[in-house]
Parts: sequence; structure tokens; C-alpha cells
Amino acid sequence: MKNSNQKSKLQEADFIRHKLFEEKKSSLRKYSELTIGSYSLLGLLKYEVFTSLIGLLPGAFGLFTRRILYPSLTYNCGRGVIWGRSISIRHPGKLSVGNRVVIDDYSLLDARGSGDEGVVIGDDVFIGRNVTIQSKVGSISIGKSTNIGQNTVIVAQGGVQIGEMVTIAGGCSISGGAYKVERDSTSNREHSKYTYGPIRIDKKCRLGMEVMVLDGVHIGEGTIIGAKSLITKDLPEYCVAAGIPAEIKYYRENGKKDS
Repeated sequence: MKNSNQKSKLQEADFIRHKLFEEKKSSLRKYSELTIGSYSLLGLLKYEVFTSLIGLLPGAFGLFTRRILYPSLTYNCGRGVIWGRSISIRHPGKLSVGNRVVIDDYSLLDARGSGDEGVVIGDDVFIGRNVTIQSKVGSISIGKSTNIGQNTVIVAQGGVQIGEMVTIAGGCSISGGAYKVERDSTSNREHSKYTYGPIRIDKKCRLGMEVMVLDGVHIGEGTIIGAKSLITKDLPEYCVAAGIPAEIKYYRENGKKDS
């Protein structure tokens, strides 16, 4: 179970909306801060050329060109990365990508709220088509050899830590943070936001299609989650769980771990 003593408030000043609207700024400055994280005409021009022109190039020529040029956008990029077509990148200076990573078409990599730790993607990670990886508040780390299926959404509001060799099927939602709903007429936007801490999915876990993982949950090593399950509380290692909310069905081979 999540420990209520670890509950902490998320500060409105950390969210991109506050940063864009706290003072009067030109539309160009807002766009620059939203996309590259700072106001730099030269940096914005480079970003626009890469993402708007090179990012749209089809076929092998597009893949080759992005493989050569896109690493210069990021904080760190390994060898042999495949950048798909029409990938949206936000605050690329906080993005670290390992060796031989595959990022399929139409995905979003948004590191805007990840702080000094950034968004870190390990070696040999596969990111399927139309996947969203977005830091609103808190870092995101994805361990090596992890697979993320198409249309999956990973949103950090308190952080997300995904271990090595994790399999996440298509359509999953991994999203932290929660609202304190007031009884009065307070606008929804003004409700307090809080988190119980990072979502943690340990190595060798498998999440079925359309699994939803909520704030502060820790899923132990080697656990398998059935399709369309809702994870609201911690799960121990090497179990099989399913349902809404998910409950443990049994332990794998009487607790025997995979070799």
C-alpha cells in the first residue's frame, strides 16, 4: 500500500502553464520556451528545421538523415538510434537516449518538467508508434531492453521509473499525480495537486493491453498484469494480478523466479 506520510504537494509553479503565463510574453517566446525550453532564436531555428522539415521525410532517406542530425538536439544520444517520422520532441536538452533505441512514428518525447535528472531512455528500448512519454513534474527513466507498445501514455507527475526488460503492451496508461477535490466552487484548475511519489515498475514485468497504473504505485520484479486492469496499490514481485482494481490471482510457480 502507498504510505500516506509520503504524500507531497505539487507546486503550480512547476507546471508549464504557469511558466508560460506568469508574465506577459510574446507568442514567439512562449513557443520557444514550450518547445526547446529557453528563448533562443538560433536554437529555435535549428529545432524547427530538424523537426518540421527533416522530421517529415519519409522512407530510408528520412531515417538516415534523422539518425545523423537528431542526436545534436538531445543532451545525449547513443549509436544506432532510429528516429521515426513526425516525432514531437519537447525540451530535447533534457533528453538522454541510449544505444540502438527505436522510436516509431508520431511519438511524443516531452522532458519539460524533468528537472536536472531529465528523461533517460536506456539501450535497446523499443518505443511503438504514437507513444507519449511526458514529464509534467519529475524525471522519467526507462531501463534497457524495455518494449513500449503503440498508443501507450506515460506521464510523470512525481516521477516514473521503469526497469529493464519490461514489456508494456499497447494502449497502457501510466500516469502519476492526483487532485484534492474541494467542496466549494473552486475552479478545477485551482484544485491542489499532489503525489505519493514516483510510479515504479521493476524489471521483467509485463503489462497487458490497456492497463492503467496510478500515482505512487510500485510493481515488483517479474509481475504480470492482465489486460485492462487498474493498478491502484503496490504489487509484490513475481505475482499475476488482474481486475478493476487489480488483485493478486496467484504467485508464479509458487514464487520461483525466472532465471
